[in-house]
Amino acid sequence: MPIRAKTIILVLSLSGIVAAGWLFFRGHSGPEWGVLVIGLPSRISTKDAFQTTSYYILKQTHEPVLRKDDGQKYSSKILKSWRRNLESSEYEFCPDTFIKFSDTAPFSSAFFLSHMESITGAYDASASVKRLGDCVFVSFQHGRKGYLDYLTRYENAPSIRRTEYIEDGLGKYSVESVSQDTIVLKRKEPVSDGYEIVSFHEYKGKNDPNLQNRNIKDFNLIPISNVPDWATAGYFSLDTVELKSINLIINHHNLEVRKAVYNCLNTTELRHSLFPLKKDFYDIQTILPIGLPGASGGTPTQQCAAYMGKAPVPLVFANWNEDSRVPLTEYINALNARTGMKVRVVNYAPKDLLKKIHSSPHPYNLVVIILDAIRPDYSAFFPPFFSENGYYDFDLGALREKYVALQKEEDPGKKARLATGVAQELADKAVVLTLYQNVKILYFPKEIKHLAVGKGFLQYPEVAALQI
Repeated sequence: MPIRAKTIILVLSLSGIVAAGWLFFRGHSGPEWGVLVIGLPSRISTKDAFQTTSYYILKQTHEPVLRKDDGQKYSSKILKSWRRNLESSEYEFCPDTFIKFSDTAPFSSAFFLSHMESITGAYDASASVKRLGDCVFVSFQHGRKGYLDYLTRYENAPSIRRTEYIEDGLGKYSVESVSQDTIVLKRKEPVSDGYEIVSFHEYKGKNDPNLQNRNIKDFNLIPISNVPDWATAGYFSLDTVELKSINLIINHHNLEVRKAVYNCLNTTELRHSLFPLKKDFYDIQTILPIGLPGASGGTPTQQCAAYMGKAPVPLVFANWNEDSRVPLTEYINALNARTGMKVRVVNYAPKDLLKKIHSSPHPYNLVVIILDAIRPDYSAFFPPFFSENGYYDFDLGALREKYVALQKEEDPGKKARLATGVAQELADKAVVLTLYQNVKILYFPKEIKHLAVGKGFLQYPEVAALQI
């Protein structure tokens, strides 16, 4: 998204929306890129760009103002031209008004002006945004080099509301149909050598019939142990250490209770009980994965003996992984017997937990979330801890002010120090216990021509760029 955080736990089930009557269905045909996901979003909106499946969808349906390639160069698919001065205090953007959101919704100069006023005002309220002919001129009181990166974020991409739950963008695909377990996108302009359809399917566990569906091309968002043999044997494979940290959220207002949980739930034992079929774990100490300046290898320091008996209150551990139901319960029972803690495991189907994950009061004290990114960027890992619809029922206080300072800082060295400090303080305050950085084998169909794994392709490919 920019790079942004995306959790494996997403928002709201679609079931309530079905009753509201917003879903629609159409037939489709042509080459299909199917994706199995854990948790479908309840809406397609740029506001949800920090979430895994939402981001994947937005990469197909939307187009940011600017793109940034692996060589750190900027380009645009929605601008005819753009420029900035040497001080990065003045910018000019000229939209390509021949592209459109849909057949009934053009991309006009007036819309682009309004959009740039909105997102630039959120970035810097003192900025000036004016229309010069068909172009938009933006000026700041001093140089703002981070502005270009800001414009690459999918949450800042031009977007219009089609319905209460669907937004259209300037990407190559539009939303074609939505059901409780499937979201289908259709290419706006057909091509002879690409995928006409992109479909997202709710993953229903190791017995899911879609594991045998040959239209499913992307299994990289489900547990690797459940990827079917026909795919592992017939697809290209790539070993990768992902920019992804797996973390235990500790949602309790009492610091001593949080510290008892942080110190007594041994990271090695816990992660094996949570992901019993996973073999490889890369140790990190905070939410920042290796690949970001300030990240630290090794496991978090834990001293359970100092906190024995400090968490006598009942605690609910919300578990969404079907494979871990038995081993996690066994581990928690042993933990309770050893420490006197009163942790209880409550199992959820992912989409049932989705209904509650972003509303307060939360139904859990402990839950595992996965934060990930496609490029090294701090903005990927902090929003879930500080957003209004985050994972906590208590306020993080002064730490929020440090996060705001991190968002505003543009000097790379200062930004790295701030990010390292915020990540460490999240650990010191026992708000989150980091379990590991993900190591995974990714699989890609051999039918793809000229497969290139750079430019953010790995986890969330831009399907329009794939040739078959």
